Amino acid sequence: MKINPSLIDINQCIDSLPDEYRVPFIMFLNGSKFIEIAQKLDLPVDTIKRSIFLSRVTLTTIKINSLQ
Repeated sequence: MKINPSLIDINQCIDSLPDEYRVPFIMFLNGSKFIEIAQKLDLPVDTIKRSIFLSRVTLTTIKINSLQ
């Protein structure tokens, strides 16, 4: 089975995120709901929403910069 190079790039970008963004983002990608992530990490739901939003912004910025 051949691995798509863009998937490797995405995983590397996700791995480069700070823990405070990466952990909730990966949990979200794996299907956890905001409230579940908040409970597991003992953080407010708004903090989880913010972390996931900032993860998306950061990943988008990395991708845009890589295209230039």
